[in-house]
Amino acid sequence: MRKEEDIKREIRRIMDEAKQFKSRDYKRFMKEERETKTQLNWFERLCKFCYRYIRIDPGKNLFKSLEKDILISGLRVTPIEVSSAVFVTTLSFFILTLPFIIIISSAEKFVLPLLVLFWAYYLLTYPNFKALTTKIRASDESMKVLLYILIFLRLTPDMLGAIKFTATKCHGPIGMDLKKVLWDIEMGRYTTLEDALHSYSRRWILFDESFVKALEMLRGMRFVAGDKQREALLEKTLNFVLDATYKNMRNYTSDLRNPILMIHTMGITLPIFGLILFPLISIFMSGQINVTYIMLGYVVVMPLLLGWYIRRVIAKRPGAFTHPDVHDKIPNNMFPLKIGGKTHLIPLVPLCFFIFLIVAMPGLIFHFIPLMQYYLYLKSHYPTDFKFQWKKVLQEQYAIENLIPNSLLTLSVIFGIALAIIIYFRTQSVRKEKIRKDVEKIEGQFQLMLYQLGDILEANTPIEKSIIYLIQEYERSETKQSEILAFLRKIRDNMLLLHLTFDKSFFDKTYGVVWMYPSTLIKDVGHILVDSARKGPIILSKTSKSISRFLSRLGEVEQAIKEMMDETTSSIKMQIAFIAPFITGIVASASSLLVQMLQQLSLLLERIEQMFNINTTMIGSATSSLSDSLSMIKLEEAMPPTLIQLFVGVYLIEITILLCMLLNGINHGFDKINRDMLISRSLLKAVIMFALVSMIITILFAPVIRQVGAIG
Repeated sequence: MRKEEDIKREIRRIMDEAKQFKSRDYKRFMKEERETKTQLNWFERLCKFCYRYIRIDPGKNLFKSLEKDILISGLRVTPIEVSSAVFVTTLSFFILTLPFIIIISSAEKFVLPLLVLFWAYYLLTYPNFKALTTKIRASDESMKVLLYILIFLRLTPDMLGAIKFTATKCHGPIGMDLKKVLWDIEMGRYTTLEDALHSYSRRWILFDESFVKALEMLRGMRFVAGDKQREALLEKTLNFVLDATYKNMRNYTSDLRNPILMIHTMGITLPIFGLILFPLISIFMSGQINVTYIMLGYVVVMPLLLGWYIRRVIAKRPGAFTHPDVHDKIPNNMFPLKIGGKTHLIPLVPLCFFIFLIVAMPGLIFHFIPLMQYYLYLKSHYPTDFKFQWKKVLQEQYAIENLIPNSLLTLSVIFGIALAIIIYFRTQSVRKEKIRKDVEKIEGQFQLMLYQLGDILEANTPIEKSIIYLIQEYERSETKQSEILAFLRKIRDNMLLLHLTFDKSFFDKTYGVVWMYPSTLIKDVGHILVDSARKGPIILSKTSKSISRFLSRLGEVEQAIKEMMDETTSSIKMQIAFIAPFITGIVASASSLLVQMLQQLSLLLERIEQMFNINTTMIGSATSSLSDSLSMIKLEEAMPPTLIQLFVGVYLIEITILLCMLLNGINHGFDKINRDMLISRSLLKAVIMFALVSMIITILFAPVIRQVGAIG
């Protein structure tokens, strides 16, 4: 009896140990799953917090829409939790703003309810926005997933092996799902690979329908017997994927027309032309409209709304082609300064602020700070006679002889802000851009290099000798060293001088070429070549030529997409380079000249009244003097001309940055390196053109106004 109990106890111990046993891959997989599930973002925490107190049913149609977006995005919330968060937070914000709406008597109080409604709309559409960004990531990854599967199936017609190979190389939304497919099969949740793929396809079809169709075409390979038929099926699948990519980008380009038109007209052109009305509004409608609030709306609220809308437009961009992901040893928020052979890291934000102070110092010290101090002095010392005293100040500010010196002082502040922003963005990416250009040159020559390597390997030549032969061919044909030649020499040196294997020459953590040339394409192709090299030169030759054909076809589609998008991007480039700085330059100078013209006309009419002894004018049935009629021109209520110029300059800086983000988003998605360099180059040109246009307009028309003032 005791013996049986000992045996049962031993069996239970062995089973418990078996349950505790987990493979290294499974532990890594579970770690990734735990990390993604435990890290809730702000939206998920907000939804779950509000759900504890109030539960709001979103309704049947909205429930289905939110459920679909949540499924795609992977948010750990439910539709009811989302609707509860929208209701609770919107109601809370409305209650908080209600006293201000009651107390404030001006028209600005109606902005508060609009902000509350915007917050409700933002929360309600957040799952949809996350679903769109997840689609972008999955769509970007789907082409790489299919490439891995296609290359593996060319070598070995085993779909399960292709899924295993792809799952180890991809780590995005589809890559994680492929890992789950394999574990579900291992755990017995699905009996066959077909059942598992069919189940997960219900989610993938929400990401990218063409990916699911291509996968179904590849699953049909089990019914194909001959090598030629299998090769034809793989080629057909590849063409289908590339055609679908081209079609998606074509539809995206077509759909961009209305958003671009709206951004151009409602976000840039009309607001810029509206700036010229500000001095007139401040003179004639000072009692009805507060120009300061409008200016704050221009430089704060409008750029925020425009940036939000542009980000939504970029998020809808379908996945097409990846860009090299370049990392720098120097942190993004540091500026490297070499002193005595040593590199010192200086915090970037304080450095940019210091540069702003240095460049803007003339305008701040000699104009804006004294002007503000004098304004406060008049407010405190002349409370009853403030408007009369301030009118004298503004008459001096708007005087023709002061416009140009004051404009130069204002431009120093605008240039200070622009240079600080330019240095901030440029410092973060200028070193990465050089590496990026070298990598892009290698990627451009990669297709031809792989085909030539495949020709050499076809003679059953070992990979080490094949690379040496290929280097010799390049040395004979090229007059100067190219990036691809340097790339091949690095691989050769790793194998011959450092005695590294072909695998290590690519992926060694110290000497591997993938760390010198941080390209997703090079890394992915390197994985495929290394795996194929283990099966011999003949198999590696087939792999190299297959990848070469794929890259060649991919390049054709990429070029067609660029040509198709030229019309859209060229209009944005024109806005950045010419339209925005030219119009703002005219507005900045014309607004000051317009007020000066009104002032000169007012004085001229007053002199005419005195000269001809005109005492009255008929206004309806009443009479009044010309001087009384001109009292509606309240110069003391006008905004200082330099302040208008400063606001216009800041607005130009903001819309230039936003347009650069839009242009980069259309061409490159969320590529930070290209975005930073585009902003730094475009902003410098825009500010210079703005300064030239405003100064030229002021110099040309100032004599005309002076002549008007000299009449009489």
